[in-house]
Amino acid sequence: MIDQAQVAEGFSSTHRNFTRFFEVLLAAFAFIACLTGISASASAATLSVAIGGTDAGDCQSSDCATLQYAIDQSVSGDVIEIGPGQFAGASVDSTDITIRGAGRSATNTTIVPASSPLTPCDPVTGWTGVICVYASTVTIRDLIVDGQDQGGINNQFSGIHLIDSGGLVSNVETLGTQVGPIDESDGGYGISALDSDGNYRKLRVFNSYIHGFQSAGIVSTSDSFSSAYLEMQVDETEIAGRGDTDSLPQNGIDFETGLTLSATGNLFRDLAFKGTSGETASGILLEDVGKADVSGNRFSDVQAGVNGELACGCTELKVRGNTFTGQVVTDPSFPEVAGVTLTQGAVSIEGNTFEMTRDPTNDLQVAIQLWPGFFLLQTEITGNTIVGAQVGILAQSGLVGESNVNVEGNRIAGNETGIENDSPDPILARNNWWGCNDGANLAGCDSTVGDDIAVEPHVVMSVGALPSNIYADGGQSQITASLRKNSVGGQVCGCMPDTDLGFTTDLGSVDPSGELLDGLATSVLTAGSSTGTAMVEATLDAETQSVPVLVKAAPTGPTGDVGATGDTGPTGEVGPTGDVGPTGDTGPTGEPGPTGDVGPTGDTGPTGDTGPTGETGSTGATGSTGPTGLTGLTGSTGETGSTGATGATGPTGPTGATGTTGATGSTGSTGETGSTGTTGSTGSTGSTGATGSTGTTGATGSTGSTGSTGATGSTGSTGATGSTGSTGATGSTGATGSTGATGSTGLTGSTGSTGPTGDTGPEPEIKAPKVSRIGGPVAVVPADRTFRAVKVKCLSGKCQIRRAVVSALVRGRSVAARSLFDGGSFRAGHSRTIRVKIRNRGAWLDLIPGTKSGSVVISVNVTSNNGLRTTQSLRIGLRR
Repeated sequence: MIDQAQVAEGFSSTHRNFTRFFEVLLAAFAFIACLTGISASASAATLSVAIGGTDAGDCQSSDCATLQYAIDQSVSGDVIEIGPGQFAGASVDSTDITIRGAGRSATNTTIVPASSPLTPCDPVTGWTGVICVYASTVTIRDLIVDGQDQGGINNQFSGIHLIDSGGLVSNVETLGTQVGPIDESDGGYGISALDSDGNYRKLRVFNSYIHGFQSAGIVSTSDSFSSAYLEMQVDETEIAGRGDTDSLPQNGIDFETGLTLSATGNLFRDLAFKGTSGETASGILLEDVGKADVSGNRFSDVQAGVNGELACGCTELKVRGNTFTGQVVTDPSFPEVAGVTLTQGAVSIEGNTFEMTRDPTNDLQVAIQLWPGFFLLQTEITGNTIVGAQVGILAQSGLVGESNVNVEGNRIAGNETGIENDSPDPILARNNWWGCNDGANLAGCDSTVGDDIAVEPHVVMSVGALPSNIYADGGQSQITASLRKNSVGGQVCGCMPDTDLGFTTDLGSVDPSGELLDGLATSVLTAGSSTGTAMVEATLDAETQSVPVLVKAAPTGPTGDVGATGDTGPTGEVGPTGDVGPTGDTGPTGEPGPTGDVGPTGDTGPTGDTGPTGETGSTGATGSTGPTGLTGLTGSTGETGSTGATGATGPTGPTGATGTTGATGSTGSTGETGSTGTTGSTGSTGSTGATGSTGTTGATGSTGSTGSTGATGSTGSTGATGSTGSTGATGSTGATGSTGATGSTGLTGSTGSTGPTGDTGPEPEIKAPKVSRIGGPVAVVPADRTFRAVKVKCLSGKCQIRRAVVSALVRGRSVAARSLFDGGSFRAGHSRTIRVKIRNRGAWLDLIPGTKSGSVVISVNVTSNNGLRTTQSLRIGLRR
């Protein structure tokens, strides 16, 4: 007997080898073309479709009326431009082209179903689409695809359906691919992609809006895991569901069977299910995928943000930097809500924020839910913020050895239960922040439930001040809150998530909030006129730590030298003479006494000798020393040195003895074999029909008539049916006569002359690039010293930022700064941002928080290919 599986495998192998040979041959032709200067795109043309056009000609000299006609006239490399208005959908088969509309805003291009119902564009699966692409690489951009709610009359209906195809879908809106009115019918997608031929290809969806679908915004699947070679990338796209519907669970992206997915910068919203079927709605549903990276997305009001139903241990999944918020209503039949829920594979959950709000209808609301299965679930959970959940991390039941979970560097706070372990395998949850310094399962901190959860050591918060003494009336101290050490004094991983802390003080003023970056948050205490000890507090979750800062009066300076005596001022005028007072009464005159006799004058005695000089007195005591002047402020502490290398791991302890194997139970007796029924007799084989005569060749090259089919042999009579007797074989059909030769094709008629060229349209308005300041007149410079300063918008043609020169002042001093921007070209309607980086950290510290204390002047030079140039200088104030 021929093994059909071997035949299929042989055919598949031959097909792959031929495909590889063909790819090499094409590469060789491309190389030769490059050497000889032949351009592969030399024959590329632009075809146009517009309202009022005519389906005639090649769609180049005049507009065509329909998209399908233009596609039929195109070859690989061509561009089909569709004007504003509504047009019927179409199919692309084995042609690599670009389909470009007029946009999806006020002046838009809308593509609608070509018929009702549609003819299936995939003959194998019978799927349908407004735009169908088969075995091609296409670009579809700048248009709207409206399915007009025809999901109920078309099989597996999509806005854009791709079969064994890749390319780009950009700036496209899809809607109306649901059933109207909404029911429980499956199918109905914004974009769908089927992969089956084993050839690698890539499909990108960028800057699009997908809504009004039935089952999923984007769905992609493959025939089997081994033949899956499609890589899909979805970026900057919004996928919106219908909210808490009770008709059918919706998924934002449904990705299946060995494919590779990258989803970054997207918004998934309003995806919830409150029906009674026990199912859930997911932002991203991963079923048997080979590899997936889900990074930087927002999940708002979604029942299961990332739902990984991974059936193979070889799956690799990264969930990084996403935000999960909102609240959903559920039905009692399935009341579960989760940010991330996973089964098997190697999974990294890093740097995400889980801030979902529990609804009263939720019986289980969890941030991260793990379901161990047959293959190992290897999970690394690091640097996440997990707050406000019923259960932060939940490991469901399984078998020993099916789960390996490591949880480190996370903020797990304000949850009813921080970690619950219902599995038989341990969870290593060391070096996490549990909401307070005491650690898990103590008052103020999150708790754990279940066996074998390692929670020590845990992260603790400390607060410091530098300097710790400041003067009143404007003195400042930097306050630093740190989560860089654990409860035994060791350094932690440095992967703590960015978090806002609160700061308060009972004396002076302090910046009320600070952002925790790499485990550190800073604020600045500024002293007022009062003196004393300021108690500055930092608060995170249920923990408050304080640090004292002494505020003292500034000392009086020494008295200066006495200055020189100034010149004597002019003499003032003499005042008037006062009146003479009255003369007093004269007293009585006394009687004169008698005059005595005058005695003789004595001789002058000799002068005495001069006495000896007295001893010099002792020197007086030295005066006391004056008070010592105040010590200057302590300089800032230098950067912490790098951590030393980790010591070698100690020797592994001896393995414990293996327990004895239990006795094998006895095998039960085999039951008796039942008797075989008798085989019925085989029916006789019918006679072979006669071969038909060969048809004659047509005189003018027409196909010869087909020979008549020989009569079918009669079917042999069926033998009597025994207990297991088989039906007699059917006689074979006679051979078909050969087809006559096809006549030669007539000569192609000559091409008609080219019609006259139409009048040239009006010249488009040319506008110069626009340069403007981002935000207000004063920018806040963050701790990394880089901020967004200037926005450059291209208004016409293609633009390029040639130069951005920055000069900066901080407190009147010139400091080093530089500009950061993308120097590549960008087209009209798009913008580029110029950032500024203050290069010196000391200059950043000199900026005063909340007060303009510096400025930058940015001179920007922008050119566009229409010849216009803009040079502009902008001044921006700076503060911390």
